[in-house]
Amino acid sequence: MRVCIAGKNEIAVRGLEYALTHLHTDQVLACPNENDDGISRWQPSLRRFAREWGVQLVSLTDLYERDDLVFISLEFDRIVRPNLFRSPRLFNIHFSKLPAYKGMYTVAWPILNGEALSGVTLHKIDEGIDTGDVIDQVDVRILPHYTARDLYFDCIEAAISILQRNFASILANRFTGTPQAAEGSSYYSKSSINYRQLSLDLRNTAAFVTRQARAFHFREFQIPEIQGLPVCNGRILDTRSRAGAGRLRREGNDGIIVSTVDFDVRFERDSSWDYFQLVAAADVAGIVNCQADRALIDVSNSQGMTPLLVACREGMTSVVEALIRAGADPLRSNTEGSTPLMFAKDYGVRSGDYSVCRVLLDAGSDPLVPDRFGRTVLDYARLNDERSALHFLGATNDA
Repeated sequence: MRVCIAGKNEIAVRGLEYALTHLHTDQVLACPNENDDGISRWQPSLRRFAREWGVQLVSLTDLYERDDLVFISLEFDRIVRPNLFRSPRLFNIHFSKLPAYKGMYTVAWPILNGEALSGVTLHKIDEGIDTGDVIDQVDVRILPHYTARDLYFDCIEAAISILQRNFASILANRFTGTPQAAEGSSYYSKSSINYRQLSLDLRNTAAFVTRQARAFHFREFQIPEIQGLPVCNGRILDTRSRAGAGRLRREGNDGIIVSTVDFDVRFERDSSWDYFQLVAAADVAGIVNCQADRALIDVSNSQGMTPLLVACREGMTSVVEALIRAGADPLRSNTEGSTPLMFAKDYGVRSGDYSVCRVLLDAGSDPLVPDRFGRTVLDYARLNDERSALHFLGATNDA
């Protein structure tokens, strides 16, 4: 028997990791999405992790003639046609509570439609689009402040849970599938939202306007704008809109009032990238006095980098000190588990300046913390024969 994990992002990587804890490496295959270039960014690369873990990489066509195959699709980007496979054991995890929300944009449409509940479904793959027999489901709550990004990450956790709960029964071919009902079914195509020309419909109700802003907010991809102001959660005011629907009124540099068909909505400027901008400008005072939500100091960008990781990579000692003083986590890693100390070590090797490493160690960074491949900063220094780094880190450890 061979189990193939096909797909992308954290769900596929953790699915692969779970498979490897139950099966020998030779029994596991990985089929990454076509656009997976082997580089981890805001999400980990399945191709990269498969290579590191010694898992054979295959294409979709490589799998057609295998009759010993268990195929598990986890955000896979290609249509799987069962008639091309010799094996009937084809499964998918879909980010909705089927039969509702088949198709695309399953973390945007439930928010747009004002749902309080979404879900994740494990189902068999048949000839249709997300129409196969349901094996298991879990609910995922949509809290009032949730963005599409919030819902996406909750769905990943639910998907990992449902995979682990059913992995053994899938392998043993001991599961029960329930045909999907026609009642309650819905489908959204790729063309149902045009992300290339994304705009908010402000000539609508206040509730819908705020739902749009949350549904389209996924900071690694896009942040909605109103009159050039990046926004996220809007606050519906008690005041009824007196101006025409869609009329705008700026309030200073960081606020805007939107008139809708019923109530006014106030939006604040989204500050997701404020700390990154301050790091880019090496603005130490700005970092210390930043008015953005302190939780944003550890957010990652589209490359999977936090402000602290960027500053460590560039050897910005005073900026690193300011970020840590402002609350940045000296142990916060990227999607591969690379720690700030690892980036600081690389800068030290290039420049001979290990002052950033010293700041991190004084702040509690641990050189024995491994990344997701099981290697520490000391391991990488030994692997690359970086004697200056070994000397510095070794002297630090001895102390």
